[in-house]
Amino acid sequence: MSFILTQDRMIGRGNTAEVFDIGDNRVLKLFRTGAYSQGEMEREFQNALLAERAGLPVPKAHSIVPVGERTGIIYDKAPGETLLELIFKTGDVETYTLKLAALHKWLLDVSLPSVKSCKKGLRKIERTERFPLEGKAKLLKLLDSLPDGDSLCHDDFHFGNVLWDGKQTYLIDLMDICKGNRNFDIARTLYLTEFPQAPENIPNRENFAEMQKLAAEIYLREMGAARDELEPFLIIAAARSLTGLKDDQAKQQELTLQYLRSKKNPVQIVI
Repeated sequence: MSFILTQDRMIGRGNTAEVFDIGDNRVLKLFRTGAYSQGEMEREFQNALLAERAGLPVPKAHSIVPVGERTGIIYDKAPGETLLELIFKTGDVETYTLKLAALHKWLLDVSLPSVKSCKKGLRKIERTERFPLEGKAKLLKLLDSLPDGDSLCHDDFHFGNVLWDGKQTYLIDLMDICKGNRNFDIARTLYLTEFPQAPENIPNRENFAEMQKLAAEIYLREMGAARDELEPFLIIAAARSLTGLKDDQAKQQELTLQYLRSKKNPVQIVI
């Protein structure tokens, strides 16, 4: 199968994949070489099928295809703009945070027994070299001590992975969905809402920190979550984020470590 993959057809680009409009209301999510194993890419395809069968608002996945030496997945094109783009465009934090929380509550009420365990996936912490051995051991001890569950978690649920077309929301990027305690996913979303630096060249950049704070407050309120109860889950969320940073993201690594050091520390983690 051949595709016209020119720059003018690229509609998205991230650390692990590029997204191209291939016509007929479909897109090709083309994974970067070496970003994931073949098994991980096939898992995203299967996760998308499972989520669609569960009735979740996700783009339909059609096929997984080789493209030269790379691999891609053909999806229906999700309509609308991301909630992140809409917040930057309108400045309306409350409206779009309410939409984020409503979709997250829907997701967490779904059960998909066949997906991987969140706690098992989070043990990727032990593979990182960014923590001293003592700190890594205590992080894993904390992880093992936290209660499990069977809520469907996304593991990357944030404003950039939810789209709104004026009628409904759509959820994308399903590679890491898993089953577990809902607080793992709520803490991960809270961390991703509070922590990131403002992207370059965006509207309202000078107000980004205030927007983050307001979004976090609204999100916690709508999810019925107490920050104190989320504290140990937030530690794991930050540690999990650090494992995904690349070697050239030294500033982000240091900011993440500072975040970890700033948290209440029930197991006296050495970082």
